[in-house]
Formats: sequence, C-alpha cells, structure tokens
Amino acid sequence: MNTLDIDAVASFLRTAELKSFTRAAEALGTTQSLVSTRVKRLEDGLGRLLLQRHPQLVRLTAEGERSLPAARDLLAAHGKALAAFAVAPEHIAVGISEQAVGAEVRAGAPDGA
Repeated sequence: MNTLDIDAVASFLRTAELKSFTRAAEALGTTQSLVSTRVKRLEDGLGRLLLQRHPQLVRLTAEGERSLPAARDLLAAHGKALAAFAVAPEHIAVGISEQAVGAEVRAGAPDGA
C-alpha cells in the first residue's frame, strides 16, 4: 500500500476510540456499513487486522494499538495541511473623494461611511 485513505484512517481511529462501528458512524456523520467498509479496506491494504469485531464490542488488536499514534498524527497533519492551503477571502477597500464622484454616490453609502 503506497497511500492511506484519510477517511479510512479517520474511520479506524473513531471506531477504536468509541469501540463501536455504529457510534463511530454517528460521530462521523455517515453509515455503519461505510465505516466498516473503510476500515476493512484499510486493513486489507495494510495486510493487518487492526480491530477485533465482536457482536457487542470492537477491540483493538496489538497491530491496531501500535497504529493508533500514527493514525492520530496523520489526521492532525492532514488538518494542518488543509488549514495551510485554505484561501482566506481577500477584501479590497477603495477610497474615492466625494468631489471626484459627486454627491449621488454618497447617498448610497452605508451609515458612517
């Protein structure tokens, strides 16, 4: 596996933290089946079982436990990268004297302008 799917890593991390695919899905705003599919795809890509699935409980395997810090670091770095690339809206203010444009423009200006 050359790349990691951020959504799959987020699904794994939330499932591990909440010990439930259903609660992880609720927290992520998606469905339980999608969270389960993402985690399974991540496990298949890594060739490692990260979570033990039981009818009423989900537990980390030893591999899953070792992977948690890296998953947290990856998601934190991803969040930082998104923030760094976010484009802040630009605001431009133009100042023109009333003598240059006439009194009609002043009538449409907001109060205090």
